[in-house]
Amino acid sequence: MQLTTKYGFATFLLVQYSRLQFALSEKTIIIVISKSDMKKHINKILIFYFLPAISVICLMGCSSFTPYVPSYLGNDRVINKNYELDVRKTTYVGESMIKVKDYFLAKFSAKTISPNTDITIKDVRFAHTFYAQDEYGIAGTTVKNGVSFYLIKILPNNHDSFLLLISENGEVDGRSLFRNHDLGIYQINRFKYKIDPPYAKFIMQDVTETDTTQGYENYELIYTGKDKEAIHITYREYSPEDLARTAFFQNLTYPSDAKVIRFKGFKIMVDEATSESITFKVVEEG
Repeated sequence: MQLTTKYGFATFLLVQYSRLQFALSEKTIIIVISKSDMKKHINKILIFYFLPAISVICLMGCSSFTPYVPSYLGNDRVINKNYELDVRKTTYVGESMIKVKDYFLAKFSAKTISPNTDITIKDVRFAHTFYAQDEYGIAGTTVKNGVSFYLIKILPNNHDSFLLLISENGEVDGRSLFRNHDLGIYQINRFKYKIDPPYAKFIMQDVTETDTTQGYENYELIYTGKDKEAIHITYREYSPEDLARTAFFQNLTYPSDAKVIRFKGFKIMVDEATSESITFKVVEEG
């Protein structure tokens, strides 16, 4: 029968075995293998050779590796303003009468991890230092003896770097994980690094990002003076990064004797306005 690659490496071994039998005999031998016999031979090879080999490999340190993806932890609304309702305030020319920053912060689990002090890991032939306050990317997670660990590259710029195990409370385990490219699996190294100092820990900080999909306001009203005809105020708007959005700037004018100023839902009661300053209180806000 014609052999196919359906049974992969086991078929290859069986063919090599047949060729060896030919080489040991001076006679011309024709071997006919039925399909059922082929399956029996392959099953025996898998049971008696490959499965035990795989079991031994796993007992030697076969381990899991899960790529790390920061998780979404929710969001918080943040409102910053420089005034209080019904509280009198004096502002000078060029200063903000009203300043508002109203936005949402989205929270994510940490993308990086930092040591609380310089940490050196070493064995008889190797030493490497992680420096305090430097940030190291979390490459993935693994489980050892039922306990979860974060993984960071020992050599950050090396694609095949060993991965150091960090416990969920930041302690350095001393073991490392590596990828066995020949077997296509991850394994725990048998050796253990010495940690100096032994009490050092890595710290994880949650990440926050401005979530503009929930709405965003960042603006101010600046007092720009008074003349015989009018009180002058400038409205300025800013991006989430506090960059000026000049297209949305406005120059506002109100009668010089105005006692009430209204703008964007705000009601401002004016006590006194001069060319140098304005005294007022906000009684309604937008």
